[in-house]
Amino acid sequence: MVFVNPADSNYTVAFNPLERIENLSAAEISAELVEAFKKIWDEQGSSMTLGWGARMEDLLRNSFIALIEAGLTLVDLPLFLTDEDSRLNVLDRVSHPVAKQYFVRFNNLSFYEQDKEGCLFTV
Repeated sequence: MVFVNPADSNYTVAFNPLERIENLSAAEISAELVEAFKKIWDEQGSSMTLGWGARMEDLLRNSFIALIEAGLTLVDLPLFLTDEDSRLNVLDRVSHPVAKQYFVRFNNLSFYEQDKEGCLFTV
């Protein structure tokens, strides 16, 4: 048995769902995390399904791949999505060709078009 006391500031527990796992690619980790999020927020008939769809899945999948390859966490996601300089800095460390191309295309969109892609005000 493991006892975790969230109130004990001397012994904090950290969990990074974007941590690299041996024998799993960044794309596989990303796909699993997107599916987990989808199960939480894409319940049929739920008011929470608003905003979930193919664009959201593409955005999350490619964002997670980029963050995983750059060794970052979910805490870094809002800045990655909203700040082009930060995004370019992260993308310098990304080798996955599809994720890299996704954000090259994304960076070329206008502010309005980026918002239509679903990230600027989703975060």
